[in-house]
Amino acid sequence: MPDILPIVLGLSPELSTTTCRRLHRIILAMLSMTGRITQLGLSRWTEKGGSYRTVHRFFHTPIDWLAVQWCFFQLSAESEDGVFLLAGDESPISKSGKQTYGVGWFFSSVVGKAIPALAFFSIAIINVKTRQAFSLSTEQVVRTPEEKEQTKKRKELRKKHSQNPGPKRPRGRPLGSKNKNKAEVTLSPELLRITQGVPGAGSEGAGVDR
Repeated sequence: MPDILPIVLGLSPELSTTTCRRLHRIILAMLSMTGRITQLGLSRWTEKGGSYRTVHRFFHTPIDWLAVQWCFFQLSAESEDGVFLLAGDESPISKSGKQTYGVGWFFSSVVGKAIPALAFFSIAIINVKTRQAFSLSTEQVVRTPEEKEQTKKRKELRKKHSQNPGPKRPRGRPLGSKNKNKAEVTLSPELLRITQGVPGAGSEGAGVDR
C-alpha cells in the first residue's frame, strides 16, 4: 500500500502537494476500513496526519476530478500499445421516497422498465486488450423541469399515434421537401452530458486527445 504515494504524487500537475498527501492518507484508510465510509470513520483509520479536520478540509477543497482522472490515465495506461475505446453509460440505482436529491423515473435494463431511482452517467476509456476500464467522469443525472416536460410530451404523442395511426404515408420523398444541413443538429440532454464529460469535447462532438 505505501506504493500508492508515488502514484498520487504523479497527479501533482492537477493537485497541490498538500492535497496529494491528504488523498494518499484517505486512500489507505478507505482500502483498510470496514463498514460504512464516513469522514469520521476515515479519520479513525488514517495514520498520523489524517485527523478529522484534515479529512474535512480535503472534501471541501475544489478539485477538477475530470482533469485528475485524465492525468491518471495518461500516467498509467496511455503509453501501452493497444486499442482504446471511449464508452459512456447511464446506470440507475433504485431509490424510494421523494426527498433524495435527483430522484426520479429512469429506465432500468435489468428490470426492463422505468423505476424510481437515482441515475449516474459514467464515461470511461476501455483497454480492449486487458479489458480494463479507466473512469474519466461520473456524474449524477438530474433532469430539469424542461426535460421532464419533453418526456411527458413524447409519451403523450406516442400514445396519440398508437390510438389514431392515420393514413399511411406513401413511399418516397414528400413533394416540396428541401435538403437540410445534417451538420446542424440539436443535441439531446443525454448527448450534452457526454460532450461536457469528455476532455477535449466541444459542442460539435466528443473526442479524446492523445
